[in-house]
Amino acid sequence: MTVRHEGISIFLRRKHFRNLWLGSVISGLGSELGGAAVLWMVLDITHSAAAVGLISLCVGLPAALVSPFAGVLGDRFSRSRMMVLGNVLLALIYGGIAGVSRMGVHWIWVSYVLLALGSTVSPLTSTGRSQLIAELLPDNERTAANFFDDVYLHVTWLVGPAIAGLSVALLGYQPVLVLDAVSFVLCAIFLFSIPSSLHTPGTQLSQLAKNLLDGVNMLRSQRLLLQLAGLTFFFNFFFGVYAVVLPLMARNDFGGAKAYGLLWSAFAVGSFIGGIIFSRKSWKWAMGPSMAVVIILWGLLTGVLAFTHQYWMVLCIMLANGLVYTPYEPLYKTIIQQIVPLRMQAKVSSTIRPITGLGQPTGSWLSGLLAAPIGTVGLTLASGVATVVVGCATYLTPRIRNYQHRKPCK
Repeated sequence: MTVRHEGISIFLRRKHFRNLWLGSVISGLGSELGGAAVLWMVLDITHSAAAVGLISLCVGLPAALVSPFAGVLGDRFSRSRMMVLGNVLLALIYGGIAGVSRMGVHWIWVSYVLLALGSTVSPLTSTGRSQLIAELLPDNERTAANFFDDVYLHVTWLVGPAIAGLSVALLGYQPVLVLDAVSFVLCAIFLFSIPSSLHTPGTQLSQLAKNLLDGVNMLRSQRLLLQLAGLTFFFNFFFGVYAVVLPLMARNDFGGAKAYGLLWSAFAVGSFIGGIIFSRKSWKWAMGPSMAVVIILWGLLTGVLAFTHQYWMVLCIMLANGLVYTPYEPLYKTIIQQIVPLRMQAKVSSTIRPITGLGQPTGSWLSGLLAAPIGTVGLTLASGVATVVVGCATYLTPRIRNYQHRKPCK
């Protein structure tokens, strides 16, 4: 039987890519459950927007700082085995959070510590993922595979938030966190089936300092990389507003955890539809301007959200946001794959991560601090306007606007 959809065809034909995708779906669903459990645990115990923003800081900051070291390990050792190790450690950590989830406000700091520890481990599961796909697939399949790979995120977002909200409401925090831990174990089993022999090793681990500097030097020599990193930082920074605004809207206006889960499920529906549409054929438009359009549209929708107070309208905006956001990450990853040699990609990606990875947690943390003085309406509107400005600046940047598709570096 011939499958005309290129992304689905790759999924069916390439066993190791399929196992990577399936394992990621399982752990992604678990992460949605765990993230919702931690969020509502903190919000219910502290009743503080600043405390909610601090969750994102604990989850994002350590990962951003550790990523360069994870990239070195990913270039030296099997990426699939590093991802297995990371998932096993995360299972233990989130099992620990489940253990302290009912100890009350005086023990909330333990949850923050464990979240930070999980963030420290998490780069092992994500750094080098795009490079692993490059090792598993030939060049002519990578763009469609990158789009289809992002569908796993959309699948988890599609059902994960709604299930998470319902699960937290019915079961409580502790059982949901245990399910999260189990999902990491199952993901590790799928990833273990990918042969470590497929790995293309980089330089020796003994040259650790040189390895870390390799990514920095590549960033300095490729100005486009630095510009993409800065662009993604600002996009993620203003994306971080949603991590604070949506829980507050759900709790104050729409009924709590279940309503919050459905909002992100609406986003996932749009992302899922976009992933299927955009992975149908290779991307035909200029990548740089396409990324700028994504950012501008996101900013416009965020501005509209500021003045929207009916639940069904917020759902529609989140649906549109999901569709709009879909092309950004696959295009970003494809450019990296095209301009950076394969043996350097994990180090370069992890060198960029401290820049891009700080965007969302710092945006969420600052949003938590500003939510009380300026209100959610002012916070959301300011984020929308600033995002549009970033998108326009992106389009006016010559290297990004004029970027042309090229054959990947060897």
